[in-house]
Amino acid sequence: MNPHTFNGTPDPDEAENWVKVMERIFRVMQCSEQEKVLLATFQLDHDARAWWEATSRRLPNINIEWDEFLELFNTKYFSARIREKKANEFVELKQRMMSVAEYEAQFERLAQYAPHLVSTEKMKAKRFLEGLRPVFWEKLAPLDLVAYSDMVLRAQIVEDTMGLLERIYKKKVSQMMTLHISTGMVWSDERHGVIAMDCPQYPRVSLVSCLVIIFKCNDAIELCVLTLN
Repeated sequence: MNPHTFNGTPDPDEAENWVKVMERIFRVMQCSEQEKVLLATFQLDHDARAWWEATSRRLPNINIEWDEFLELFNTKYFSARIREKKANEFVELKQRMMSVAEYEAQFERLAQYAPHLVSTEKMKAKRFLEGLRPVFWEKLAPLDLVAYSDMVLRAQIVEDTMGLLERIYKKKVSQMMTLHISTGMVWSDERHGVIAMDCPQYPRVSLVSCLVIIFKCNDAIELCVLTLN
């Protein structure tokens, strides 16, 4: 084992990460509550070491358990001001350009600072949905999912599906571009920004009548098969 040391940095993310690393080590080593404190305090360095030495001298009983140590640690490195700041970050969290996995990681990291907003599975799922891009709302909101894990899984499925359609779209456009260059056909369907040219198989029939056409509008991609009436 080579656990990370913690030097007392004011960055709350580093403090949080250190605690998580230590807790993973505790699980592997199957430490008792007091052994957790001994191992964790051994890994404190510089300012954090000075803080613990001063704090431990004031304790009526040095043999404290991990939960008690965490309370002291959080009071020092996660002040009320920091917690409020992190809670505000959670409230304002949006997916934007992040993948679903990246957004989920940020959501989980910040949710602990605003437990009142995610106190039930349904509240947590709803809050997760509200932070996703609008294209996900259209697909997921009608499902009225209650379980947070289900919401995350469905969002990942939607993302994977959109990625697949995006690849199909690009392939089709590339094929049509090649056809356009080789035949000199005119692209005239400016309304959808895709194609509407004479079908090479049936000269008087529009190509949209006999091929699968992909329409792309903003983030939404729709796959349609259009046929003649």
